[in-house]
Amino acid sequence: MLAAVGSASAAKKPPKKKKPPEHGPDLVISHWEIDQSKPYFIRVAPGGGNLFVKVTTTNIGDRRAKASVTLLGLTHNGNAVALKEVHVPGLDPNEPNVQSVELHVDELGWMVPKGKANATDAVKNETNVSNNRLHLPHFRVPAIADQWTVDQFETKSVVTGGISSLDTTLTDGTFQLKGWNASSEEWVYDGFGTVEGTDTYNPSPLCSGSGTGSDRVSPSTLTIDTLKIARDLDGYTATIATSKLPRYSFTVSCPNPIPISGGYEDLTTVHIGPAFEPMKEDQQTLSGSAPLPITSPGGTSDSTWRFFADI
Repeated sequence: MLAAVGSASAAKKPPKKKKPPEHGPDLVISHWEIDQSKPYFIRVAPGGGNLFVKVTTTNIGDRRAKASVTLLGLTHNGNAVALKEVHVPGLDPNEPNVQSVELHVDELGWMVPKGKANATDAVKNETNVSNNRLHLPHFRVPAIADQWTVDQFETKSVVTGGISSLDTTLTDGTFQLKGWNASSEEWVYDGFGTVEGTDTYNPSPLCSGSGTGSDRVSPSTLTIDTLKIARDLDGYTATIATSKLPRYSFTVSCPNPIPISGGYEDLTTVHIGPAFEPMKEDQQTLSGSAPLPITSPGGTSDSTWRFFADI
């Protein structure tokens, strides 16, 4: 009986891994820096926002590298939102190439820089291809709305017993980015618009008459740092101290005319609970409603707000 031929059943040996060449070009992103003043952030307007950077591609090999492409960009939640091809000329050993790059984004949130040298594999036989990618551990840049439009910002108050009610609202309002407040570690916005107040006096056992007074004012001195966004883009708060505005007068007949002093309630998102409302880093609408505390003369007060990012 003949023995089986062993070549048919013998296990195939895996192919040997090709060793990288000992000599040749080797392209890396040797340096990456933001080319603007601190704090680093992207101001996002309706047309988007830009981050200006300088990128250095260097040939750290011992042979000349032909012309190549370095790919630079930003990612948000793992997805590329800004990519730019940087065309690098041929480089001799240890020769760097520095170029300025403008990265454009249309989103809000944390942006993480990414990059890769020799992205199109134009340079063959690199001595080390694992060092092509840009590594910036724990580095991220916030993209923040330059302006928020105030669709609604209103406080309604009713005095106990319904004797009077007060309605304060901001019309034609916007919050415009002022910048970074280093002491409080917050992104701060100045507010603009017109505050309208309406004070209504209702019939009561003390007076059978009724009346309504109102006024409008643009409180430029009270709108500094009205909207604040937390350092980590995870919370916000907005307040306009409109209760400090000058009061206005109207009369109520009881049956004799009685002068009434009308005023304004503060416009605020701060209510009974945490000072900052929670938000997501890329949130484009900030909205909510909540009861506000009234200490004197007693009653109820409610705030409602809705802000849209202008991007």
